[in-house]
Amino acid sequence: MKVSLYLDDTEYSKELEDFVLKIINKAKIKENITVNIIDKEKNFSKLLPAVVLESKGSKIIYNAIPKNREEKSFLKTLKMLYSGKVELKRDVADRVKKIDRKMKVEVFITITCPYCPKIVEKINSFAVLNPNVLPVIIDAEYFTEYSSEKGVSSVPHIIIDEKINIVGNTSEDELSIRLIEAKYLF
Repeated sequence: MKVSLYLDDTEYSKELEDFVLKIINKAKIKENITVNIIDKEKNFSKLLPAVVLESKGSKIIYNAIPKNREEKSFLKTLKMLYSGKVELKRDVADRVKKIDRKMKVEVFITITCPYCPKIVEKINSFAVLNPNVLPVIIDAEYFTEYSSEKGVSSVPHIIIDEKINIVGNTSEDELSIRLIEAKYLF
């Protein structure tokens, strides 16, 4: 598994680096994780800092420090990426496997949101199951301008391929159905 940290000169960036390195050292799979630190990589994304998790063709991007309520789901994501195993209902997994084109799924969160960690886990599970799903987890409080541009006023807020918006706590069934809708709409 590869973890890449794209950093800038902000305090938030330093906090993200420290947090991710601490979490990886806690992870029972740390000997199987390669960490790359890339400073000032402006071509990666307009949102920096970022953590990119990659394994077995799947990629998950965090433009957020997954601490407080998000820490457990971040650890679970590392374990899912490493093992390739997800906990989804069979019909949900079958739907997700049918996605045959790349889909960007932005998930706007805050670290104090009680519903956000489960939504993040669900979307990240989809990405582990099908590398065509690209989750981008975004801290709506840190990236306020970007969040406003996207019309985010509450969390969790999911935007699929810049077109479909889902606001609030949503079941894995509903999320997988909306991904399939997006597959056919665009």
